[in-house]
Amino acid sequence: MGTVGFDVTRLSALATSIATATPGLGDLESDIATLRSKAADDMGGTPVPSDAGLTTPSIKDVGLGALDVSTEIKRRLQLIQQAASLKRLGIDIDAQPMALDVVDDTKVDDAVDATKGLLDKDCGINGNRDDLGALKDQLDRLNPEELDQVLDGLSDQELARLGDMARDTDDSGWSPFDHNGLERPERFEFFGSILSRVSPSRIPRVVAAFPELNPGFDTTDGALDENSQTGESAQGMHYGVPEGQLWRYGPDGKPVVDSSESEQGSLGDCWFIASMLAAQGADKNFIPDHMQQNPNGTISVLMGDEDGDEHWTTVTNELPLKPDGSVAMARGDYLWGSYYEKAFAQLYTGDDGGAPDGKEGDPDYDKKEVGDYGALEWDYNDKPAPYISGHGADDLGHDFDDIRDHFRDGDPVIISTKSDAPDPPSEWGSSYSTRHVYFVKSVTDSTITVGNPWGPDYPDITMTQDQFDDYYDSGSAMDLDH
Repeated sequence: MGTVGFDVTRLSALATSIATATPGLGDLESDIATLRSKAADDMGGTPVPSDAGLTTPSIKDVGLGALDVSTEIKRRLQLIQQAASLKRLGIDIDAQPMALDVVDDTKVDDAVDATKGLLDKDCGINGNRDDLGALKDQLDRLNPEELDQVLDGLSDQELARLGDMARDTDDSGWSPFDHNGLERPERFEFFGSILSRVSPSRIPRVVAAFPELNPGFDTTDGALDENSQTGESAQGMHYGVPEGQLWRYGPDGKPVVDSSESEQGSLGDCWFIASMLAAQGADKNFIPDHMQQNPNGTISVLMGDEDGDEHWTTVTNELPLKPDGSVAMARGDYLWGSYYEKAFAQLYTGDDGGAPDGKEGDPDYDKKEVGDYGALEWDYNDKPAPYISGHGADDLGHDFDDIRDHFRDGDPVIISTKSDAPDPPSEWGSSYSTRHVYFVKSVTDSTITVGNPWGPDYPDITMTQDQFDDYYDSGSAMDLDH
């Protein structure tokens, strides 16, 4: 059977239109509530009926239902397209059964029972880590509709207890075998395997049960005061769905990503953003190969841990927004950098403290953190490499020729500036800053040109070796060959 009757392009456009029309419904519901309250005041306190005596779903609930429909259209179109691809290879697949999920009630009941049983199980001296891994495998074998029904069969309290169990890695200390919980990378693989497949209406329950899926930002410099280098403040941040697209698409329908499309935001993580942009500059397919947008709107990212072992982690489509609705952290023409940074905030465990000038030793700024955006501020050039490339960083030191040669060999290269330097050349404008990290964009026999992760408003800097010696400190390279 072919795909006769399915206009994939038009159906995909319909799904996108449904999805883009729904985010504002929550605000509409709030506006209507405000209007009703004002009308009641104008009528001397007489309440205004919300539904004229009828029982109707809220506008927000209607929006979530519409997102579920959009997700199902996208997911089933993917299956149909996969069947069409196989048919072109001479393998005839009936697409209709593929597109229609058949719920196996026995599998659903078994998964619900297994989850509840684990919550009540005394795992004894062996700990619960293997049991959590077995439960993840069982849930992974469910299709999205079955997974939805499993969530529906668990209370909010039971989901929260599951999150607590996965999070609690404390062992008794007297037994070498009682491994409890899941280490951070495996824990986010577990949470992400659920988050990436549930329908949009279930996502709020998943995030409520596993709150670390949305890393905190209250301890960042921008939230406490301002970014000491750019002067940008992000006080009043909140999570919300931003405007914009993940990336653009080429004529072949594949994602097209350019390092000029993302820049550092209010977060003091130039060391990471410069590394991310250097990797994308070295390999135009780096971000598309390490990121995918799921049918339910979540984004999954392939990223290493501190040892370089790769894991898929999944983030919601929400980002920290300023009060005016603009993206507070990494931002740009497209949102791929924003979500890559959010995934890094989930997984990064290398923070040893650090603070902007004048804040050293201040416990509000200078402290070790993990699992939030604050952990990404004021760190060192070698830290991102295992997470981005899967390999440790190659320290190039203060060696102009070595930096140039590594870039020519195709390696992503970043360079940090000195903590104290003379006034920069006038042609560099406002683009040069001390205690900052840049990424190499091009080289000649006698010059190196670097980009500023602050974005296109800060022009590239081209330096000679003498200027490098005066203004720059050390370089670091990554190896993208996995």
